[in-house]
Amino acid sequence: MNFARAAAELGVTPTAVSRTIKAMEAQLNVRLFNRTTRSVSLTEAGSSLNSTVRVNSSYVAYRMLIEPYIEAFLASFPLIHVEISLDNVLGDIVNAGFDIGIRMGKRVQNDMVARQLGSVQHSGMDDAFHLYYPHRKHMPRKLRAFVDFMLNANAA
Repeated sequence: MNFARAAAELGVTPTAVSRTIKAMEAQLNVRLFNRTTRSVSLTEAGSSLNSTVRVNSSYVAYRMLIEPYIEAFLASFPLIHVEISLDNVLGDIVNAGFDIGIRMGKRVQNDMVARQLGSVQHSGMDDAFHLYYPHRKHMPRKLRAFVDFMLNANAA
């Protein structure tokens, strides 16, 4: 997230964007963004207002576990949008602005949850793919819908 980029796209100054965000937060009486001099990210409250699930997945996991079911998910949840970023780099999904990651293996940070989504057999070995998402006391509905749908679809 970048207020300067948003300002340029809207044709206003970054200060105008910042003031508008601050006014909206004051009106709602909730902080929507975590802001530092180097980054901007949504708070849990801000994330709950956003109806987009941002997914970071490896190419293989997407082709095997997401692509076969994404149209059914979108038909079942028409108000939830899904953005999918494909790469094979294992990184910090939260700092990169993603809600969920899908990777092979179960390497997870302390503040993350890993749920097995599916597996693939190769060379006589069984490797599992996992959904990774931040541990939250209350998971946003959009994320709960995506996680539950994909777990159920891949269990069949």
